[in-house]
Amino acid sequence: MKKFTTTALILSMVIVNSNTITANATEYQDISKSTYEELTGNTNMTLTEKEFEINTLEGFLVEAKQIVQEKNTGNKFNYIYNYNQPSTNQDIGDKELNLLEKTNPEIINQYNALLAREISEFSIDYAKVPSGDSEVEYTLPKTGAQITVTTTSELIKADLSPGVQTAALINRPFGTYNYTIKHKITAALYPDSICALVTTYTTKSDGLRLTAASKAGTLGIFPTGIVSSAKITDSRAEKIGYDINAQGDYTVTIGGYNGIGLVSFDVTITSTVRWDASTSNSLHVTEKYSQIGDLTKKN
Repeated sequence: MKKFTTTALILSMVIVNSNTITANATEYQDISKSTYEELTGNTNMTLTEKEFEINTLEGFLVEAKQIVQEKNTGNKFNYIYNYNQPSTNQDIGDKELNLLEKTNPEIINQYNALLAREISEFSIDYAKVPSGDSEVEYTLPKTGAQITVTTTSELIKADLSPGVQTAALINRPFGTYNYTIKHKITAALYPDSICALVTTYTTKSDGLRLTAASKAGTLGIFPTGIVSSAKITDSRAEKIGYDINAQGDYTVTIGGYNGIGLVSFDVTITSTVRWDASTSNSLHVTEKYSQIGDLTKKN
């Protein structure tokens, strides 16, 4: 039951820090032949028999960034991909499969490591995000991966008839609400993954009550798996200026086969609903979120 202050937050919306991430082939473990065959569906070659068209990370990223742009153009929120059979969207599926087949597996390893590192360094600052319903897209500069955060609010149960809306503030007539945050990650070669946090809270004359936190809407499509949990970290706001909070923790493993993941990283999402003002039958609130990766938490 703490009072919110912007000075207490040290997160940054900068996509990644200014340090250069060096992707050197000697830093990463070689991909096995069996894994390569699972990725491509091709069992008729060895790694030494293949003359790969793309043998540098820079060359791979040029095409990877174009693919990500195309995946998001049509708002393909749940893009399903099968490595052995191209997606029903032939244009997108064929391009990813073709990129995988013509790229040296050592370069795929470098890309995977860079992707995991860049997402792990990504953070979103509470102070800089919009309040209420919104959709914000962030592009990671090195891999071109995109993170789209969508927030929505829904009235679950009204205790009184709705009051007059105030343009400058979010007006919540006394009742129960769901504040939903969906954090979608879009990257080349892999299906979209979604980390979701639903915060259920009530507005009453004596303040805010956080009644439930849920991971509903979290989605990982093969070969992506997500282990997730949600919890209430601050359940009551009894004074104007105080807030309630929920937290979602997610471990995302992308490209996992036989329990072994090619890319794995942690994401933590925190929701905040702050009590700003009151009327006779409603509360004015601010709904926001923040997000940090596992490397950000260690710094």
